[in-house]
Amino acid sequence: MHNPEIDLYAKIVGNCALTYEIADPHTAEFTIGTRNGNLIHLTIDHDRIHELITQATHALNQLNQRQDTNQTNPTPTPAA
Repeated sequence: MHNPEIDLYAKIVGNCALTYEIADPHTAEFTIGTRNGNLIHLTIDHDRIHELITQATHALNQLNQRQDTNQTNPTPTPAA
């Protein structure tokens, strides 16, 4: 069976709902969004979930470092 591949771009911010269901013993189905709006469904297997967690953890660490840097060194406000 061929699994279709598509390129997809989504900006996930704010109060966007993130849920999951276990699809079978090897995969989970993630739903991003709500029935009232646009939905994205992702079916991800066990190994790819581990990789997603690893990559998301790296990204979160970098975002936290940048946020910490911005709080300790705020951008100067130009004088009026």
